[in-house]
Amino acid sequence: MSELSRQECRRTVLVTEDDAIVGFDLTDILEAAGYRIAGPVNSSAKALDWLRANVPDAVVLDVVLKDGSCTEIVRELRRRQIPFLIYSGRRQHQADLDLSDAKWLEKPAAHHDILTALACLLGTSGS
Repeated sequence: MSELSRQECRRTVLVTEDDAIVGFDLTDILEAAGYRIAGPVNSSAKALDWLRANVPDAVVLDVVLKDGSCTEIVRELRRRQIPFLIYSGRRQHQADLDLSDAKWLEKPAAHHDILTALACLLGTSGS
């Protein structure tokens, strides 16, 4: 497969994270695994702006961002049937957002666990 073909096959993942260090670590992990990354974005407003013009294959979502809860992002993702993975240390928000059916990884998680959860979400074999 040519390099161009590999690039075209890569899945795009939007990363939302308000902590810059966690966000860049997460994007590094995902890029190394072959994903095309959007972000990290640190606010719901920025994520929603990005989503208005783009359709990711999946989203890795922190529950609370710089401008508050990710409620509007979750609604938009569900409306558009875009799969998402919650990566957060704030499980208390799970009931507030009705995230009982969402795949959830508690921070911090091992790189392998993040990649496996995302691969399962996308229905791929994983890294």
